[in-house]
Amino acid sequence: MGMENIFENVIISDIVVCCDIHTAPHEKRTIVNRSSHGLIFSTDGKVNYRHADNHFYTDPQHFLFVPSGITYSLEGEREDVSYVLNFKCNVPFDEMRQLALPDAGVLEDAKKAVEIFNKKYFNWQTAIRTLLYRIMSSFFRQSADTLPPHMENCIRFLRNNLENPALTNDAIARQANISAVYMQKEFLRYLGIPPHQYLQSLRIDRAKYLLISRPMSITEIAYATGYVSVYHFSRMFKKLTGLSPKQYRSKNLFDL
Repeated sequence: MGMENIFENVIISDIVVCCDIHTAPHEKRTIVNRSSHGLIFSTDGKVNYRHADNHFYTDPQHFLFVPSGITYSLEGEREDVSYVLNFKCNVPFDEMRQLALPDAGVLEDAKKAVEIFNKKYFNWQTAIRTLLYRIMSSFFRQSADTLPPHMENCIRFLRNNLENPALTNDAIARQANISAVYMQKEFLRYLGIPPHQYLQSLRIDRAKYLLISRPMSITEIAYATGYVSVYHFSRMFKKLTGLSPKQYRSKNLFDL
């Protein structure tokens, strides 16, 4: 299966870290048993990577997909600042891949992801996930640097109404005066995911925020984020984060 098809089926469960890393010429590092998947972009230099006797590199025209669990080495060839976007997802990748940069917008999206991670404003995980989906989906659709007005309208409506359990594709599409079928195609085109998947990401991000910032019960949070029962909420939360709501609250309560 090609990398494009694998990326198309990805559901990103958590953003681990997004950062920029300086690599000097001839500087060497070894990464042992990488803890998460990642995309690595070079801004203006070149870095060489070796894994399992294979050679890869990043430069302004090429970037890397690096899976979790692997050990590899890297060496700077030309001085570089790299954008590194680390995440967890549902697909068990096992191969490092070198990919050609489809357009300049991809590097801009990587830069935006780092900036958003550093600020960590409300719904930052969803914002970064959207950028990652757009980067991944750029291999099977025309990339867009900005969203058209009808997509902005749909997304604004989802953000403002995610607590409504009765949201439908028809209701979302009406906000932009387009058909539900066309709207679904536009979500895949611009974000790489269908509307319901984007909505689930919004809801789970809101739930994460409420779990660590509000003295609400898990049942109250479930209803506040658009779920009809605490069972469905807990199942979706664990699917996307790997933790139950209670476990997530206990783990992150003192990270504020």
